[in-house]
Amino acid sequence: MSAEFKLILLLLRPGVGSADRPDVVSLVSQIDDWPEFCMLCQRHGLLALALKVVRLCFADDFPAEFNRSGQQLAFRNATSNLSLTRALLELLELFSQHSIAVLPFKGPLLGQQLYGDIGLRHFGDLDILIARGDVKQAVVLVAESGFVPEIDNVLSTIDQFSLQEDDLSFYRENDGCVLELHWDCAGCYLATPLTLSAVDVSGFVSLAGRGVQSLSDEDLLVYLCVHGAKHVWERLEWLYSVAVLLDKYPEMDWDLVWIKACDWQCQRMLLLGLHLAHEFFGVDLPRKMQALINRDQRIVVLEQQVRDVLFLGTPKTFGVKKDFRFSSFHLRVRDSTFDTLRYGLRLLFRPTIKEWQAWPLPGPLSFLYYGFRPLRLAFLWLRGKVQGGG
Repeated sequence: MSAEFKLILLLLRPGVGSADRPDVVSLVSQIDDWPEFCMLCQRHGLLALALKVVRLCFADDFPAEFNRSGQQLAFRNATSNLSLTRALLELLELFSQHSIAVLPFKGPLLGQQLYGDIGLRHFGDLDILIARGDVKQAVVLVAESGFVPEIDNVLSTIDQFSLQEDDLSFYRENDGCVLELHWDCAGCYLATPLTLSAVDVSGFVSLAGRGVQSLSDEDLLVYLCVHGAKHVWERLEWLYSVAVLLDKYPEMDWDLVWIKACDWQCQRMLLLGLHLAHEFFGVDLPRKMQALINRDQRIVVLEQQVRDVLFLGTPKTFGVKKDFRFSSFHLRVRDSTFDTLRYGLRLLFRPTIKEWQAWPLPGPLSFLYYGFRPLRLAFLWLRGKVQGGG
């Protein structure tokens, strides 16, 4: 692991302070390119948080170049966050006026709940969970508010689209806001859909003076582990959010956490997320959860795959977006062989946004997408073999 990553992990370790100064100073002396270090922190969503720790604990140990480069990036991030938060509150009011139940998640809500400041979290879009039965009305309302859906003809096929897909993205040109409406916040990654009726919304966050419903602590923990596993934990902030949640809420109901993981069929994803939070950020785990981790021999293999994704390569490649859905990681992180097979079949046959964009079809013919999906994948595979000379 590079000195840059070691420094990031040390700075964000819960309880870091003056006792860690010798290690911090040693790592600082090994870093030559501070603008690139700032960009690395930015790509992993931890720049504003790292700047805060340095300002509070190690202000005299970092070069002025770090603060200068970092503050410029952090200011742009905070400005964007404020704009997105304002857009979120407007959307929540819009849905409330039309009696549509919604649940915002991630984005500014998570920044406020975990870090106490929406400016400290890096996010580029808004995520809102709605009931499948409200999809059509919600899409119309959002479109009337200036948001353009990513699929041109989706309004004419929305009934069929909502049955085959689990989310829809929108873009608003006047402020650059990106919105994702979900009716399954796991995105068909789990065998059990995480719908609005399937999650506990007893949480509460004060966002810009407005009370907003959120996931309960237990549901949030399991969801964060599912979301991280979906993306092979390629962004450190996703893992850091798990560590902060564990550190901030020591009274977590672990029996309920495990029940949720069993109901959602994501026990191994939960255990992996907990293990990584312990290994990278030093958070303590309950003995019974640690015992479950120790009994699962796949956790060590999965941890190494995550380390390869996070720490191998050059600084300029860290955080580059990748498509991991067909990786061995996603097959190994499943709880059973049956779930692995089911996941593979879903990937092979279940249509995605790409099929809807590539072949616009009228609603009654949308069932054909189930055949177009494997054909498109086969074409991409053959093209890759030809271009690669295989």
